Amino acid sequence: MQSLIYSSKQTTITNYYVTMSGTSMATPMVAGTVALLLEQNPTWTPDEVKQQLMSTAVDLGFEPNQQGAEEVN
Repeated sequence: MQSLIYSSKQTTITNYYVTMSGTSMATPMVAGTVALLLEQNPTWTPDEVKQQLMSTAVDLGFEPNQQGAEEVN
């Protein structure tokens, strides 16, 4: 039986750099953004952080299953 392996899209740019996409790459980007927001606003609740993320996100013009909720801005 062959096992299926799912991975993010990856394109090699040089021997040292690649581009990557997918939820595996979106998660650390959003987590880092949340960390920066909380560093500047340590009293914000989870709902306030979510509201800030959602209100400043950029719609890329694709269907949600192609772009996710939106792009973090």
